[in-house]
Amino acid sequence: VISSALDEDIAEFLFDREARGLSQGTLRFYRQKLALVQSYSRSVGISSTSELSTKAIREMLVQLQRNHNAGGVHAAYRAVRAFLLWWGDEAAPLGWRSPLARVAPPRVPIEPLEPVGAKEIHGLLADCRRGTFYGDRDRAVILTLLDTGCRASEFLAMNHGDLDLTQGQALIRRGKGAKP
Repeated sequence: VISSALDEDIAEFLFDREARGLSQGTLRFYRQKLALVQSYSRSVGISSTSELSTKAIREMLVQLQRNHNAGGVHAAYRAVRAFLLWWGDEAAPLGWRSPLARVAPPRVPIEPLEPVGAKEIHGLLADCRRGTFYGDRDRAVILTLLDTGCRASEFLAMNHGDLDLTQGQALIRRGKGAKP
């Protein structure tokens, strides 16, 4: 695949995000979603960022709706928005106006996730053989995740000193957005 000016701009954007210290997960998100933009752009002959028009972005969003759920389409929109905001500050010609100024974000229906039920939790805990290293470890992991509500990556990043067993507290040093 021949690199275009759009590809180079996206590479610069990703480099900027990395230099800002964004998490690997956020960088992966931008790479994946902007790859969709690159793929669409190649398919319709768009080779530079300045060629991304309101119509092209709307067409891309409609095309994405065919094989992505509403959340995935909205995620692509958010990545394009961040990219174009950056490009507008960094490289856009004078007088350039973002094509997203007239593109409303795609709607995402609010569908609450069903929590894991008590029956499932009890089933998981019942499978942890008490008095064994792995059983006791797995039980502690399940109960800690349940009690703290932390993400798996946050749990894995915890050290022994981050736990205060007397007070029943856990310190998450680097949560979402690198916040403690």
